[in-house]
Amino acid sequence: MSSVTTTVLQGTLWGKVATTHTGKKYYNFQGIPYAKPPVGPLRFKSPEPAEPWFRVRDATKQGIVTPQVSETTWQYMGDEDCLFLNVYTPQMPSDSSGALIPVMVWIHGGGYTVASGNTDMYGPD
Repeated sequence: MSSVTTTVLQGTLWGKVATTHTGKKYYNFQGIPYAKPPVGPLRFKSPEPAEPWFRVRDATKQGIVTPQVSETTWQYMGDEDCLFLNVYTPQMPSDSSGALIPVMVWIHGGGYTVASGNTDMYGPD
């Protein structure tokens, strides 16, 4: 599996080039923080923008899930520092002609008690 980098407002991301089970190539960036961790004085407040990073950020691993009890092991898992998103795209901005492509936003289910947007349940394949 090869890698790819891209730059967003907060800094540079290092992601993966992947292939779906039907053979279509896509670019995969996971665990991107979209807000400051909602802990301490930020708990129960509106999210604040994520802090910038100055080194290349590894976006090849999924973010931490919200605090919850696993439905399979009944063990506590997760952390309050859980405001991450995953981005999957069939083309990088440098590969495009400038034409916009459709965007789908997926908000996972779980009733605020279980689940996450990670690929163990919901992936781009």
